[in-house]
Amino acid sequence: MKNIQKSPSISAPMAIDRAAVDFVGSFESPGNRSSIRSGTSPSSADLVDITDQPSVNPLTRLQSLIRCARATTELANEKLKAEKQLEAFSTQLVCLAIWKQALHICYDWAASATGGSPSSDVIVGDEALNSSANIAHMSEEVDFQGAAAACSMMEYEFLTAVEHAEKHAPSDVNAEMPDAMEAIFQEALVLGRKGAVAELMGNMKDAASLYSKSATLLYFLLVEAKSLGLNPPFLPSSSDRHRLRRYIDMLTLRQNQCNAETMALQHPEGLQSV
Repeated sequence: MKNIQKSPSISAPMAIDRAAVDFVGSFESPGNRSSIRSGTSPSSADLVDITDQPSVNPLTRLQSLIRCARATTELANEKLKAEKQLEAFSTQLVCLAIWKQALHICYDWAASATGGSPSSDVIVGDEALNSSANIAHMSEEVDFQGAAAACSMMEYEFLTAVEHAEKHAPSDVNAEMPDAMEAIFQEALVLGRKGAVAELMGNMKDAASLYSKSATLLYFLLVEAKSLGLNPPFLPSSSDRHRLRRYIDMLTLRQNQCNAETMALQHPEGLQSV
């Protein structure tokens, strides 16, 4: 008779449960503050950590900004569904700032590309961005056909963000805007906890997706937000940046573990007949 045995490479359920429980606890321990604040005068030592700096590669930077914009747009839409108009609007303004920054990156890229010979334009991928419909429905992992196509896409996204912001602007121009960065941080924590619960329940695919969304929002706060020229500027303190890095590392670790578990279940090479 053939007996099916589980591969030892697949973690035991109790090990997964314990990791998920510990992960939830890491967000809720008494020593952790539940909010993040912007500093106004970072020390010189704070400014030299290159791990917090955006990529200098235009394509890599654009893909990073696109991921951040998608995540914050999703948050703004959720706030609208919850009838939290002011929070939705303040978050949408952050989305607008992200697309504006992406547009600046594209313009710099295009200027650099056209400064040389025609062949100096960067060609990535093999599909033309020849319509707004194609641009609107592209995935996060964008294939760019050079700087010109990237500019076309970013212009479209920027104008769309402007329309959304105008559409959902509050009628009271004197209304006090909520702190969008705090809302983004809190949403990241919520997503991380939901991911841990999904992992605890054995829903590895959902857990990995939630961990990824949480890490994207935290990455935005750590790396991209300070370059947006917000008013007031977002300058997290050294301790908050350390906390953001630690959370991102934990989320990435759990996401990778969940992805590995999902792959092991989909491709059980370790299953063997005896």
